[in-house]
Amino acid sequence: MNVPTVLPDSNRINSLFIDWGSVEAKKLFKLLSGTEPKLNFSCCDELELAQDSLMDNDYDLCFIDFVHNPELSLDFIHYVRENHFRLPIILIIRPGANQLEQRAISAGASDVVDADGTDCDGVERLIRRVVKRWQIEDHLFREKEKLEITLDSITDGVVGVTADGRVNYMNIVAETITDYSIDKSIWW
Repeated sequence: MNVPTVLPDSNRINSLFIDWGSVEAKKLFKLLSGTEPKLNFSCCDELELAQDSLMDNDYDLCFIDFVHNPELSLDFIHYVRENHFRLPIILIIRPGANQLEQRAISAGASDVVDADGTDCDGVERLIRRVVKRWQIEDHLFREKEKLEITLDSITDGVVGVTADGRVNYMNIVAETITDYSIDKSIWW
């Protein structure tokens, strides 16, 4: 699969680093400063500042200190997803935080890194893996958008159905013909 590069320069990644004050986050920040690809950091230590920074800048990656304040971290992840920012999020965790880690991944975090047990090579591999996966996901997202635009422009009714017979897509013409919207037809 030929995936276009989403990042402007794969050797420079603009990163938002949200540090609520944990020792683990400070260790990881120091470790990240020497990695390849190079990370340009903007650091925030308050939720509102992080949200403002996200609105004002074009980030390729976000690290969140999940150790010190998991609930605030979850709030930020929800904010990112609710506002449709397309941004991979890596959580800095403490070993044994499995339940919180699962909640964060369910909320939309891309991956986690154990700040205590990680070396520079491991962090670099994680960053490359997350960025590559995000590039692929972004490519698929854009292709899906193009397909939906094409299907919506067809003047015939188009209905998409899953393998088990559930309606998962209807263009505007199909909604008009059937007098159902996609939200209602999911339950057919």
